[in-house]
Amino acid sequence: MPVHNTVEEREIIKLVEKMPVADEQKQAWIGQIRESGMSEDLGKAIQQHLSEHGENDPDFPNRARMLRQLSSLIRSWRLTLQKKVFKR
Repeated sequence: MPVHNTVEEREIIKLVEKMPVADEQKQAWIGQIRESGMSEDLGKAIQQHLSEHGENDPDFPNRARMLRQLSSLIRSWRLTLQKKVFKR
């Protein structure tokens, strides 16, 4: 059953769509976020995949920028999740 995605999750989906990654991988990540929401494991997997290529990669500046954006969005997502848990 699909969950109601937070603003941060929707922003992560937009960022994943722009990533220089195979379309199958993008669709798998996006599908997982839409169906069950973001998770720590998924966030780590996306970050690891983005950081796999070294500085010799011609797309390194773009990957580094996206990695910073993703890290920021994940921190915001965690904060939103903690706020929801605290309110209960």
